[in-house]
Amino acid sequence: MIALDVRLETAAHRAFFRAVSEKSPAVLAAVSSDEQIYEEILGVAAEDLDDPGEQGTLARLRKGLFSTESFSVEAGSAREDGAFALFSSPGEGLEAVEIARRMLKLAREGVAFDRMAVLLRSVERYQPLVEEALRRARIPAYFSRGTLRPDAAGRAFLALLECAAEKCSASRFAEYLSLSQVPAGDSSAPDSQRDAWVAPQDEMLGMTEPRQEEDEDEEDSGPPASPQDQGVSPRVPARWEKLLVDAAVIGGRDRWERRLKGLEREFELRIAAAERDDDNQRANLERQLEQLRELRQFALPVIEQLAAFPATAAWGVWLEQLGSLAKQTLRRPEAVLSVLAELEPMASIGPVTLEEVSSVLGERLRFLRAEPPPRNYGRVFVGSIDEARGRAFEVVFLPGLAEGLFPQRSLEDPLLLDQFRRELTELLPTRDDRVEQERLKLRLALGAARDRLIASYPRMDMAEGRPRVPSFYALELPRAIEGRLPMLKEFGDKARAGALARINWPAPVDTAEAIDDAEYDLAVLGRPEKAAHYLVEVSETLARS
Repeated sequence: MIALDVRLETAAHRAFFRAVSEKSPAVLAAVSSDEQIYEEILGVAAEDLDDPGEQGTLARLRKGLFSTESFSVEAGSAREDGAFALFSSPGEGLEAVEIARRMLKLAREGVAFDRMAVLLRSVERYQPLVEEALRRARIPAYFSRGTLRPDAAGRAFLALLECAAEKCSASRFAEYLSLSQVPAGDSSAPDSQRDAWVAPQDEMLGMTEPRQEEDEDEEDSGPPASPQDQGVSPRVPARWEKLLVDAAVIGGRDRWERRLKGLEREFELRIAAAERDDDNQRANLERQLEQLRELRQFALPVIEQLAAFPATAAWGVWLEQLGSLAKQTLRRPEAVLSVLAELEPMASIGPVTLEEVSSVLGERLRFLRAEPPPRNYGRVFVGSIDEARGRAFEVVFLPGLAEGLFPQRSLEDPLLLDQFRRELTELLPTRDDRVEQERLKLRLALGAARDRLIASYPRMDMAEGRPRVPSFYALELPRAIEGRLPMLKEFGDKARAGALARINWPAPVDTAEAIDDAEYDLAVLGRPEKAAHYLVEVSETLARS
């Protein structure tokens, strides 16, 4: 048995590892921490594999990290090999852009993308920013936890459920219309594709065929091309919301019918009263009347279906009705149908209310999850620091070394203080254990870097509009290399000089350093010697935009 940096966090983990190791004829465990636990389980002393003769910046960094011993290194010699760099950016978004810029530069130098990694301490905070920056730079990436993006179809479906819960609320129905998910043409017409069965997401993940890469931005940008070619008339729900306002629809199935019929009669009277010579007014009124009739034809069956929802029912009844609603009201219902298919084993459970159904579906439908591809070859690895266990990369990017981000603040549990935890059992984690785990994460990130470590931190919290300061981990890295803590002002100036983007002009000075067309255009406009700079000089409005 071979165990590569397996972390034994709980007593159950240790018992399982002990049982497996006792059944194995030979065991090899390579770990970066918890060596005492492995020594106790395996009954052998740990062997230190660090090479005492290893030289270079990364070697000094690994040996000196969190060390209490003092040493000195000649100024400038610690970074001659270029194995360590640290920069700061105005915010987390520009920090991710700078990482993408450095990746492109490394790729031009011959470093393969799959030999680079971005290790994140705060995955939820940083992954969307890194994803956007790599997408702009057209850098292929492997996100270990997949990617999430807002799902318009799921949110439109949830708006319809809220509409049903609020007695056919017109405002909720208008929210559904605003997400542009109304099917083109007659939704009541038979369509073999819309009646096709959709597999649950977990079953689709088991398919062995390679997934086709698609540009989801283009896919979600609008309806399928030219519905006229399919023999159906395209709906224009953008004006339906105004018609709902004009009709003063509030809620309730009867009011929908009565007020839409009343607005239709009003248009008919206005057309009849319009002057014969005013062709433009008549044509405009006739267009609005046609749109109103299309709205009635589509909306009233949907409202009738929403009003017919039971107060409580078993999950099987809900899934049948919700599946029918999704096919009737969504242009692309496959993602919603896939989520509903996952809930089929719950068909006999109930009764449950509509509010409970919406609560269960809410988290799954608001965001569209894309699982990572089966292989990460040719792609930059983006994941948490713990997922770097047992891995090695030529270049490791470590963002977020700001106070409060990495390391995260460690506090005692107010319900069970550390003093009482120690009295109960040694297996309960304490504040000291959490501090040690944060240190271990920094060691793991450093250990995954084979040739180069590039750390960074943001100088501003753009969401709250307040400045950030580097964490003591950011200061610990140069201290471990040079043997002394850097002066804070000198440290900040060097880190600031390492990033090209500026908060007031998010583009580099040199156009060759731009990661996409937007940065290139800004770089051109930002240079006074360029001919295009006169555009922002002669037009205050253009300069402001």
